[in-house]
Amino acid sequence: MIGFGVNVASAPEGTPYPAAALDAAVPGLAPADLMPALARSFAEHFAAWRSAGGDAAQRFAATGRAWMRRAAGLGEPVTVRLPSGERSGRFAGLDSIGRLRLQTSTGVELIDAGDLYFSQLRPSVAAHPSPPTR
Repeated sequence: MIGFGVNVASAPEGTPYPAAALDAAVPGLAPADLMPALARSFAEHFAAWRSAGGDAAQRFAATGRAWMRRAAGLGEPVTVRLPSGERSGRFAGLDSIGRLRLQTSTGVELIDAGDLYFSQLRPSVAAHPSPPTR
């Protein structure tokens, strides 16, 4: 299961990282404008993943490359909140099946799932998100 949220008209306050609403970059943007484009993009990527065939690494390859081209914070300090506690290190990318590569003082840890927080997220990234493609 995956989940994510999109701040369209308003953004939460008091978060451990900068949060912004897409409306700040695209004034007047409404969920009804965004959701069809988001759903279409997700469906296209999901179809590509499903049709890739092969093992998990082969299926993830194109998605992983596209994701890494847009990844913010590569090499920067991060904290991952897990059920077993927090882990900190540097964001070292994704492995061949999409697990987070966390570089720690003892080596690289592979993390399947967790809440990821960028310690040094540049405010310009959060304050000026790329507008959605319509």
